[in-house]
Amino acid sequence: MTDFKRRSYFGILRFLLCHFCGREREIQQLHELLSSKGKVFLQGIAGIGKSELIKAYAEKFKKEYTKIIYFTYSGNLTKDIANLDFADDINSNESVKNRFSRHNNFLRRLKEDSLIIIDNFNTTAGKDEALDVVMGYSCRIVFSTRCRFDDFFTMTLTEINDTDDLISMMGYFYSDADENRQCLEQIILAVHRHTFAVEFSALLLKIGLLGPNELLNCHDSIIQVTNYAVLLCDIGKPELGLSALRKLSRTVNDTSSDESTDYAVIQEAMGGIYLVIGNIANATSHFKKALAVYEKIFGAETEFTLDKKQEILDMYVQAGINIGKQLLSE
Repeated sequence: MTDFKRRSYFGILRFLLCHFCGREREIQQLHELLSSKGKVFLQGIAGIGKSELIKAYAEKFKKEYTKIIYFTYSGNLTKDIANLDFADDINSNESVKNRFSRHNNFLRRLKEDSLIIIDNFNTTAGKDEALDVVMGYSCRIVFSTRCRFDDFFTMTLTEINDTDDLISMMGYFYSDADENRQCLEQIILAVHRHTFAVEFSALLLKIGLLGPNELLNCHDSIIQVTNYAVLLCDIGKPELGLSALRKLSRTVNDTSSDESTDYAVIQEAMGGIYLVIGNIANATSHFKKALAVYEKIFGAETEFTLDKKQEILDMYVQAGINIGKQLLSE
């Protein structure tokens, strides 16, 4: 059974870029770890390309597996396993407990020729009681996570170091990449080789809102501070991260505009942190500000804006908050 959810426009491109631009070594490393250890936690900061690398791995090695099961962690492994779609799920009134029991019995029988992918497992080992159950399965399992799991076998995904690979990645979006290589190299350094930041910069160049030199000036340090704030939240210091983002937001508003992509990225990061700490009202407020800017710049019905909105809605689901869609539409 293979259960890959529909990939967004960005997801497809990032999947391909991960496969062809500088991640072959990491894909092979992940395969070796899964072959020897069976269970691997792929760690890394947000936007570094963990999910795309795992999907690229599954695509490359799919012939080695009789079954590949994929799901995004919602905050409760028991419910996630119960919600998997199996052929014998014919009773729509079956309780979560019974459905989990049946699915769990099936998964326990899987062997090493099966792979389970659990994406965005952003929690700690002690916060989900079903983790011990899942770790007892005989099949191979890979988790993507922003958290640390020092008691398990881990692999840390870092930035792509090869500048040529990153320039090639930008070239998928920006046709003049080779002609502006010197400036693009400076942009890559300014965003600290962060995968999504490089990709996002290339998209801005593609649509012509900014030239390479303009983009370099306005992006300098913004991505660095945003990533630092997310990292602070991941290590249990969300207020420090929010404080840094508030200052950055004021600076961008004063020196640039509250209708710029930089402002939107900051608002989105603040929304994500507020969501993590359970402040739904503030999270929704910041997400709305970000979406308003994206809609004004890229258009309300473009693939980028629609995918961005879906990403935000998925964040509500992952946080166990099913009212996200209602809140965002008010």
